[in-house]
Amino acid sequence: MATYGLSHTKNTKVGNDFIRGVSGGERKRVSIAEVALSFASLQCWDNSTRGLDSATALEFIRALKTSANILNATPMIAIYQCSQDAYDLFDKVVLLYEGTKFFSVTVDKPNYISLRWDTIVRKDKLLLIS
Repeated sequence: MATYGLSHTKNTKVGNDFIRGVSGGERKRVSIAEVALSFASLQCWDNSTRGLDSATALEFIRALKTSANILNATPMIAIYQCSQDAYDLFDKVVLLYEGTKFFSVTVDKPNYISLRWDTIVRKDKLLLIS
C-alpha cells in the first residue's frame, strides 16, 4: 500500500455513489494496485485521467510508471491531454489521427519533425498538431 501512497487509507472503504470513501486520486491508485496484483505484463488504460485535476493526474501517471518499473510491465495509456511534467514521464509517445499512427517519438531525447517547421517536439506542439 505504501508503494501506491495508500497506507493512510487502509481502514477506509473505496466507496461509491452512496458511500463516501477515498478521494478520486486515491481511487485511481487503488485501480493501479488492483492491476499490479494481477502481475499483467501488458496493461491498457483508456482515458484514465479523465475528471482528475492536473496534480492528481500527474500522481496517477507517476504511480503507473512506478508500478511498471517494479513489475517490469508495459502500460499503454490513451490520454487526451496532459501537462509537460506528465508528458516527460513517458518513454514513448504515439500520436494517432483517425485510428492511424500519425507520429511517434521517444521522449527521452530531443526529436525533430518536419511538418512545415523544424522544432523540438514537446507536448504543447503535439497538441497543436492534433
